[in-house]
Amino acid sequence: MRAFCLRSMVVMTLVLLAVCAFQTRAEEKKGETTLFDLARTPNEPGFTEPVVGSPAAAVKHHLKYHAAADKKSSYTDKTGKTVDYVVRHLLVISWFLDRGITALRYTVTTDGRSEDVRHVYNNAYQDHHTKSLTEKHLTTLKELVTTLPQSKAVPPIGRTVHVSFQDGKQWRTETYDATALPEKLEQILVILGERFETKDRLAKQKLPPSTP
Repeated sequence: MRAFCLRSMVVMTLVLLAVCAFQTRAEEKKGETTLFDLARTPNEPGFTEPVVGSPAAAVKHHLKYHAAADKKSSYTDKTGKTVDYVVRHLLVISWFLDRGITALRYTVTTDGRSEDVRHVYNNAYQDHHTKSLTEKHLTTLKELVTTLPQSKAVPPIGRTVHVSFQDGKQWRTETYDATALPEKLEQILVILGERFETKDRLAKQKLPPSTP
């Protein structure tokens, strides 16, 4: 009798585990996993990130671009000497696609250098564009970022638009739902030039295009 009870308990435990695993996969399939869920994923033992190639590892990597306004970089000059320098950003946007592996990234430096790229984690930087904003557009952009609203949105990762920007002396970060972006952010995207991957969303949502 005791052996039967133990076997029953084992079977019930396995069934419960299978149900939990199925529910987890179903939630992931529906895209319910959020940026914050993935960012909290523990690192692999002995490593500085989760499983390489996983959505959690990708999201943690993408979030590094939002850590601070200043980003250290370097280049090698004609003499072979490494020259270090610091790039100061006014704005960084990561628009996550699908499971978070890929992010459309927009960056603008304080002197008006605007870049956008499709960043596929652990794979490639694709379709990169660079331009210099006009003085008028840069001034407008500096005004717009300070008016971006605070957000409590926690959308699925595939609808997450993560925005960091210089608000006075503060480097501030907000997370928005791609299906309900604030009007000020829509205006910012017009100035930057929204990428083709998401540009048709306005037509799908039947929203009028914004003007800077």
